[in-house]
Amino acid sequence: QSFDSGATWAIIQNLPAGNWEDIAMSSDGSKIAICDFGGYIYTSTNFGATWTPRTALGLRQWYNVRCSADGSKLAAVDQGGKLYTFSN
Repeated sequence: QSFDSGATWAIIQNLPAGNWEDIAMSSDGSKIAICDFGGYIYTSTNFGATWTPRTALGLRQWYNVRCSADGSKLAAVDQGGKLYTFSN
C-alpha cells in the first residue's frame, strides 16, 4: 500500500493471509476490493485500515475484481468464468 504515488510502500498488516489474485480501487483510493483465489473477496472503505470479508458470495476461486470510480459497485469473476456483481 502506498500513499505517495509509489515512492514508499507498506505491508497491509490487518488483512488475513491469502492467495491474492487481483485488486481494484476507487479513484480516490478510499475503497479497495481484493480477491483471494480459493477464499473470499475482501473490501475496505477506509484506505485499507480495516477489511470486510464478503462471505455471502462464498468461498470461490476468485480470479478478477473491478470497481466503479466511486467504489460503490463491484464486479468479480471466478475461475469457472461466472460473473458476479454487487454493491459495496
